[in-house]
Amino acid sequence: MILSNINFNVLYVDPTISTAGNGATPATALKSLPVASSGIADATCYIIRRTAASAQVQLPQGENSSLASLAIVGMPKSTDELYTLMPAEAKAAWGADTADYANVLSVTSSEPYGGSPQGLVLPNCLTFFLHRVNLYRSAQSAFEACIQLTSEAQAGSVSIERCRFGLKGFDLDKSTQTAAPSHGSAMYIQANKHQVFSFRHCVLMTVPDGGYYYEAASWGVNVQSALFVDMSDVDVWCSTAQYGGDMGPGATDPAIKLGYYSSYSSSYSQICANCNLEGIRGHYVLNGTCGYLPPVLYVYSNEFTSLRHMSIGMEARTLGSGTPSVVSPCGAMVTCDGGAEYIYEHLAVTLPKVWKLPSGSNILKLCGSAASSLPGCAKKVEDIAVTLGTNAGVDTGGGGNYYSSYKSTDTSTWYANAALYLNIGSGYDGPGGGGGGKEPVIARDIAVTHPRGIALYVANCYLKSTVLQGMLRVYNATCDVASLSTWYPGHAIAATGGSTVRVGTLTLGKGNIAGSDSDPAILGNPQESTSFIFVGSSNGALMSDTRSTSTSHDNCYAVACANEQDLGHYTLRTVNGLCTTWGVARSGSAVTASLKVSNNTADGPGFISLGRQPFGGFAIGAEAGMKTLKIRIATKGLSETAQLARRVLVQASVPQEDGSCEMVFSNTRGRWSLDDSQWIGESGLSGHLLEMPLCIPGDCDVDVKIHIRWFSASGYLYIDPDIVIE
Repeated sequence: MILSNINFNVLYVDPTISTAGNGATPATALKSLPVASSGIADATCYIIRRTAASAQVQLPQGENSSLASLAIVGMPKSTDELYTLMPAEAKAAWGADTADYANVLSVTSSEPYGGSPQGLVLPNCLTFFLHRVNLYRSAQSAFEACIQLTSEAQAGSVSIERCRFGLKGFDLDKSTQTAAPSHGSAMYIQANKHQVFSFRHCVLMTVPDGGYYYEAASWGVNVQSALFVDMSDVDVWCSTAQYGGDMGPGATDPAIKLGYYSSYSSSYSQICANCNLEGIRGHYVLNGTCGYLPPVLYVYSNEFTSLRHMSIGMEARTLGSGTPSVVSPCGAMVTCDGGAEYIYEHLAVTLPKVWKLPSGSNILKLCGSAASSLPGCAKKVEDIAVTLGTNAGVDTGGGGNYYSSYKSTDTSTWYANAALYLNIGSGYDGPGGGGGGKEPVIARDIAVTHPRGIALYVANCYLKSTVLQGMLRVYNATCDVASLSTWYPGHAIAATGGSTVRVGTLTLGKGNIAGSDSDPAILGNPQESTSFIFVGSSNGALMSDTRSTSTSHDNCYAVACANEQDLGHYTLRTVNGLCTTWGVARSGSAVTASLKVSNNTADGPGFISLGRQPFGGFAIGAEAGMKTLKIRIATKGLSETAQLARRVLVQASVPQEDGSCEMVFSNTRGRWSLDDSQWIGESGLSGHLLEMPLCIPGDCDVDVKIHIRWFSASGYLYIDPDIVIE
């Protein structure tokens, strides 16, 4: 029989047969596989009959370095692709069997410190097939992999299809399984360096245990390095672990591990170049008092990673008795790192019992490079949803309140426990090394619910169409967030590294933590890290009105809110300056308030800008014709009013008929004069009127921006928002 251009010698195995034959036909099948791997001839294909769980064969043990090709095939069903390649006699004899798998028991070494291997070890195998096999352990801790494909040639192919991996008698993937496991189970497939690794239509079960060495709190499938990896239609079942965080060797190993990044030295890293991961489904089942969720997937790729249509959830049933005191991840649950090109889309995680994310325990950690020397361009981040606990989380110790741990301005801690960690710009960018064109990366349609913590850490990309319940931390990114709500009363947004953040509606959890309702919504001083934040409406103050005395930062960076605490209460805070809505108004104005602008702290560089690009300014309606823009202000305690034209700069942008825009400035086409208008609400004000002639080609809205640079220890000015063009 020919598979993968290898002419295999077929031997039949039937564990239910009464008398073993020579394996030449189904009627004269072997009853078992060889006890030792040395008994396997090269290019052998064992076709094993699918049977009930009561019948099994044992996997050969030990190393066989002479094998270049091996196939262990549970007789395919008629709906399987491999069925068409089966000998006619196999189809006639076993094709109609109803059982799903051929059952294979693996007995490996029980020595934690080495010893002779007892798994099936094939250091020179270049062609390996495993099909329709239920491979399991039985009452034994996992210290070595069941099947070890340890070739270093980077030339072999591994195909594993329609298989099931787990613990004998413990069907974690069945809804009827409610008894606690008697042992742990993991470490099924270890593949060192191969050309192709294919893992399709499989069920993978990892069962952590509380053994002295935490031996079964390890990976299920480990591919150290492969040029091409394909994993599709895979169900990963994990029972919860006794230990979490960094407690215990292997406690944070994922069920599926593809490659490895060593922060110590790149020479220790192992890379899977091209990874296609489709339809991976993670299922967690609570095991008694154990509440830690082992990671599902780790990928370290240097060329291309596609992670699509992935889901993770928690089953309603539980195992054994008792309930955990905390339900929490132990490590990043899904990690994709290093990809020069990548597609991350249609990812959904729902874990309603999770409140607490320990340090280093992201739900999704998605990374990649913004520059690539590889041909083509695939950089897509789209349709990602993470939903954690709102009011039904489990943590008897913390009680869902971790507010104090989220107040740090140390940016190195921001990503450590964010539910979604999205960092574009890090990682290796292709076999050609650095360089390549830098491509803008847009992440869109993101929804994260983690109101008890940091919902999202985002770096080095443009975030669009996002809804968050939980805190936001931003580094060197542009973010458009439709709404953000958090259970905590403050410190909801932090930005640094030249970020621009726009939030439509910000809702803080007022009243949830005693004595904290006055906390600012913004963490730290983003203006001092060249960042800008704009919020449409907020139910709390974004920042304190006390401004910095530093002159090291430009006042163009600001935190602004269109409706801060009250409808129509506009605020803008730069490093040194403040603009806020005030109850002082010009008599006869259509607006019963004004904008109070001050800089009482330091004469730092830059203007306080109302409507600075990329934001719009005042949209003033105008009719066609030769018109005049009129703005009225009032000053108090300001010296050098003779320099008014240089201290207050007005910028008007007039749309033209050809689609262009004429930009006009007050110090080139404007005239300031004293204004005798009366101002209500404060005495001792000096009024001023700006008049700017404008040629309006057609009825339109003129964008008007106002820039102010005027330091005074006690002075300020008012701007009448009733700006007209007449």
